[in-house]
Amino acid sequence: KYTAAITRVIDGDTIVCTDSAGVTHTIRIDGYDTFEKRNGKRLLRQARASGVSPREALERGKEATVCMERIALRQTVRVQVHGVSYSREVADV
Repeated sequence: KYTAAITRVIDGDTIVCTDSAGVTHTIRIDGYDTFEKRNGKRLLRQARASGVSPREALERGKEATVCMERIALRQTVRVQVHGVSYSREVADV
């Protein structure tokens, strides 16, 4: 567990924080799964699995990113890490 300031939003479910020691952490928020904000194979898989068009999935991914920026950017949060996936901490924030 640690406290950190959110310094960047990568997308709707991934943020970057800096803790009190100045260490930067990339965090995937546990329990969140938003559409990607860029076109690619993963976005196409997400769209197909959700029954929406790739265009709609892309728009939802961009909206999720904007929402996360509005809600979280520059906030101080508590982080409880559960694991690591793709070089990101998976955590409750």
